[in-house]
Amino acid sequence: MNSKELLQSFKAITDKMCGIIEKKNNDYAKNDDAFSNFKFCADFSGCSVEQVFSNFLAVKFARLKELLNGKQARNESIEDTLIDLANYCVLYKIYRDENIQNQQKPCNNREAET
Repeated sequence: MNSKELLQSFKAITDKMCGIIEKKNNDYAKNDDAFSNFKFCADFSGCSVEQVFSNFLAVKFARLKELLNGKQARNESIEDTLIDLANYCVLYKIYRDENIQNQQKPCNNREAET
């Protein structure tokens, strides 16, 4: 693969990622707050929004591990999981850029116990 082919593949993947984000954001978040679903999860769990992102990423990495170890997918393929991971990373980056102060509180007080 040469550089031009790489960039074409990259663009095709990021276009797909953008389409998925557009659909999921419509389904999960309020129109006036693209991160409202993550904030709800944080409030519900007693965690910071950043910890919610970390948890979502961890779930996707756990799924990827299972698929790479030979588990047969019934719903999401390895490709779907990789796209989800990339989307969560980009969303997390955007959230961090918008919320510089990053006030974190421990989830389930585990960090407070250590």
